[in-house]
Amino acid sequence: MKIAKYVSKNQNLRLVLKPGISAEPVSGRASIPGVYVKFEQGMLDINEVTADRMGLEFEKLIEMVERHPSFNAGFDKLKDDEVDPYKNLRKSAEPEHDIVEITHGSIGKSLNPKPKLNLTNDQRKEVSKIAEEMAKEMAPKMAMEILKNLAKEEKDKKAEDNNDVAEENGNSRGASSPENSAPKNKTKKDNK
Repeated sequence: MKIAKYVSKNQNLRLVLKPGISAEPVSGRASIPGVYVKFEQGMLDINEVTADRMGLEFEKLIEMVERHPSFNAGFDKLKDDEVDPYKNLRKSAEPEHDIVEITHGSIGKSLNPKPKLNLTNDQRKEVSKIAEEMAKEMAPKMAMEILKNLAKEEKDKKAEDNNDVAEENGNSRGASSPENSAPKNKTKKDNK
């Protein structure tokens, strides 16, 4: 079965391929139906069955779609192995629900989630490339800071260990100071 796929940035794009003519009962002219197609969720699939329902040949319908002024501007033809390039740009057909907290009869803050950021594939690639460049610039600086912090912590730990060893041996850090070298006052027991 022959099939042709088209994709649009718009969710529900409608194309008028041949305008219909309304009936004029006074002059006796009957209505002439037009040819219309509608994109659903940004996709238009045309196959032989669709063309038959419209009373056209498959190739004729494809030709009419590709002659439309919006072709390659408002919508594009997809190849068999190609995925929808606008999938991330389209908003859902279902509207966002507005959730608001109500406290004591007054409207509180909105509990709606933040809107989804829509980026094209090119924008996503550019953002990831910029992020990689920033990471390459920041990595050496971060490594140096980490090494400095580790060295400082190691130095502080050694100093604490040395103080602990000195206190165990009876030599405190300030052993040479006059306060520590002066004789201690005798207690009442020493006087007896």
